[in-house]
Amino acid sequence: MSSVDKELLLDKLEYWCIKLKEYTPLSDLDAAYLSGGIVVVTELAQQIREGRYDKGAPSSFNPIGTQSGRFSCDSPNTSAKPTETRIVNGHVLYNADDFKHMTAEELELDWIAHLVLDGGLDICKACGEGESGLDNPCKPRGNNNG
Repeated sequence: MSSVDKELLLDKLEYWCIKLKEYTPLSDLDAAYLSGGIVVVTELAQQIREGRYDKGAPSSFNPIGTQSGRFSCDSPNTSAKPTETRIVNGHVLYNADDFKHMTAEELELDWIAHLVLDGGLDICKACGEGESGLDNPCKPRGNNNG
């Protein structure tokens, strides 16, 4: 990477870091994504400054974003194993079959997939209720009857 390219890229990364810091999160999930984005941008800028992307630099390191969490963006989705659909108090729960059509990148970005596949949590497809609310009857989203 030439020094001009490096400086241009570092300027862009600094710009995005500032913009991420200016954004006001609307939820805890937004705040988590923003925080993660700031970390990734900051670490990438540090790696560029250290010369990890310079021509001739050893490539034995794992660049940010190619392998995070459970799913690798470089491999097909082989983690979702079929399971039977479970119904609890009218709640139809997500299972691995619901995520088998997704690519590794889609799985990486889908927080419900992480909660169900990684965390083993029961979540209702219709109302979004988690384990603590499954004792109550299902009230599907958009239902204005009560």
